[in-house]
Order: sequence, then C-alpha cells, then structure tokens
Amino acid sequence: MTLLNNIKSLPELIQKRFGKYTQHTTSSSSWIIIATALVVIGIVLFFSRPEAEIAIAKRGKAVSAVYGTVNTEPVTQVIVRSRISGLLNAVNVRPGQEIKKGDMIAEILDETVKRQMDAAKTEVDQAKEKRTIGPTSQASLKSKESEISRLKRLFEAGNISSLEYERTQNELEGLRNNVKTEMITLESEVNIAEQKYRDITEQVGQLRVNSPVSGQVLDVYCNIGEYVNTQAQIVRIGSTQNQIVAQISEEDIGKLKVGMKAVIQLYPFAGENFLGTLVETLPQGDNQNYKVMFKLENPPSNLLPGMTGEMNVVIGERIDTIIIPTKAIRRGNKVLVVRRGIVEEISVEIGFKSLEKTEIKSGLSDNDQVIISDQDKFKSGNWVRTRVSKI
Repeated sequence: MTLLNNIKSLPELIQKRFGKYTQHTTSSSSWIIIATALVVIGIVLFFSRPEAEIAIAKRGKAVSAVYGTVNTEPVTQVIVRSRISGLLNAVNVRPGQEIKKGDMIAEILDETVKRQMDAAKTEVDQAKEKRTIGPTSQASLKSKESEISRLKRLFEAGNISSLEYERTQNELEGLRNNVKTEMITLESEVNIAEQKYRDITEQVGQLRVNSPVSGQVLDVYCNIGEYVNTQAQIVRIGSTQNQIVAQISEEDIGKLKVGMKAVIQLYPFAGENFLGTLVETLPQGDNQNYKVMFKLENPPSNLLPGMTGEMNVVIGERIDTIIIPTKAIRRGNKVLVVRRGIVEEISVEIGFKSLEKTEIKSGLSDNDQVIISDQDKFKSGNWVRTRVSKI
C-alpha cells in the first residue's frame, strides 16, 4: 500500500522537489522527468514480483506409458531358521557379508543334547563290547559239544542207551539255538545303540546353522546370547544378482507383456536412465497393485537391494500434439498458466502421459506458459515474473 500511495502522490512530490526548476523549463521537460520516474517505479514493481519457473506449451510427440514405482530386490532370497531351540553361542555373519553354501551362520548351545550324545556313545561302546564277548550260553555250548563227542563213542561201543544219547543231542541243539538267539539280541543292541547315537549326533548337527545357499546376508535377526525357539528366523540371504521390482496399478497391469522395455530411474543415480526388460508378472495382486519384475540391461556395479525409483513402459505415441512437462500437472488435472504476467489456474484434459511429458488434449494453446515448480507458492490472480525452463 505504501508503494501505491507513493505512486498516487507522485505529481505532488515532483512539484515540491522540482518546483523552482519547473518554473523555468518547458512543460515537455517536466513530463520527461515524470516518465522517467514512472519507468523506474515500473521496474521496481516488476522485480518485486515472485519469480515463476515456466515451460512453454509446444507441439511435439506424446507418449503413452505405464508408470510405476520400483525398488531393487535380490533375484532369489531365503530366510534361514533354527532347527532346534537353545541359546545362541555364536553368530558368524553380518549384513552385507557374502557367504557360500555350507558356511556356518550361527551355533546354538544345548548342553543337554551334548550330554545325551556322550551317553549314547558310551552305550554303543558297551554294546559292541558285549557282542565281542559273545553269548552267555557260548561256554555251555562248548561243554555240551565235548560231552556229545564222548557219548557218541560210548554209544557206538554199546556202552550207553540210544535214549540217553538222543537226550544229550536235543540238549546240544537247544544250546545252539540259544546262542543264535543271544547273538541276534547282541547285534540288535548294537544297532539300536548306534541308531540312537546317530539321532543324537544329528541333533548336535542341528546346533550348527549352516547356509543352504551362496549369496549375500541381507538381515540378521538375532544376537549372541539370545534364546531361540525351533524355527526361529536367524538370517535372510539373497542372491548377489539384483532385479527391479515395479508396483503397477491394476488399471495398467493388463497393458504390460513379457519382453516390453522400460525406462527406469533410480533415486541414488539421479539424472541417469536405465533400460530394463520385463521378465515376469506375479499373478497375485496386493492393495490393487501388482508386482512386475524387470532385468536391467546395463546395471550399475553398485546397485544394492532396497534402492527405490520410478519407471515407465512406452505403450503408444501420438505426433503433432500439445505437450507440457508432467510436473506441471496438479491434482485434479489442474495447471497454473501465466498470461500477461498474471497466474490463472485452469482445468485441462490429459492424453498420453509419461514420467517427463504429458499430452494436453484441451485447455491449453500453443505457447501457453505453465508453471512447473513450486506451484503451491502461487494462486490465481498473483502477479509474477517468469523464467523459462526447457521441456
């Protein structure tokens, strides 16, 4: 208001400042001074306006594209779990570490199982020793075999009856059967003890948590000294090769097919575009979105799991149509246009759209100026000065 009041009182100010001079100069000279002052004030007013970055609506090629957010994930990954409960005695890996199949990830301490293994080993040794000694009936069998040899000679000489000889033969056969039975029992006891020892040894082996695959450790879920239950998560391992996973809305998923190319931008690599090939679409959606897998043709060497970004897949093209930067589009398909230095908010009809450019089917004309940054700072009716940015 102060500047406006100063403008209104400009003739009076000039008269006071240049009163004597104007009495001795022509009227044309006075008006030159006034005009010069007005130009200066106009310049001040112009540069006091906020600056808006704009782009010029031009005709060109519009591209239809499917848009999606992306993140990087290992091609394969697995969660390694404990097979037995106990206290974690060692955790040998950390996130980011590369490991090979069979490497020990962690060790669980269970003194009970180790004591059971020692006891089972003792049982095996005892059972084998008993088997080596042989059946308890073995001595009786040898004595009876000696007796039957002596009785046979007496029987052949007619000194004993056949009944006595046959009775001794039956006793001998019974002892032989007993020895066979005892040998089977002794062998069975060894087998049972060895199986028990193998079972306990397997349990002891389960105390060591080994990696089932080669890859890179992504997460470690526990620490030394923690008690873990059976099937507790220990680590997550992923392959060293990463893929791009895009979230595509259900409205667009039907437009995509395996083999299509995508332009992918990852936030850690600002300003770089990567070309990817669609390799798989997962059949199960989640919250009206579907996961689509892309393989980068030339991935950067420092591509890591968890990186995020954006992508678009070109579906169609249209030439000689008005296009503006996509970032000029506001919610509700609104655009801020600068006309004669004044901001106007207008509605537009959108056609093809990609990450960078959007086709305007109606609402804009050639060479219209649209604000492309800091739109929240401007409202309809604002006076602005402009700075042109290239599309």
